Amino acid sequence: MTLEEKIKKLPPELQQETEDFVEFLLKKNVSQDQSETEERNLGSLRGTVENMASDFDEPLTEFEDYMAKEKADK
Repeated sequence: MTLEEKIKKLPPELQQETEDFVEFLLKKNVSQDQSETEERNLGSLRGTVENMASDFDEPLTEFEDYMAKEKADK
């Protein structure tokens, strides 16, 4: 028995659910194929972050004890 024959034996609501699921799988497969073939462009988001704090790269005061311990252990 083919897949189509099996689906035709299902009640209409399950046939619709099956169709929806197949469409979901097809969309999922297409999106995976596209993500595998798309090339990444490094730096493509440069300049899009506008509200970065001026001290973003500075060490956080909350981690001073941790960092002091890390330095002492080395």
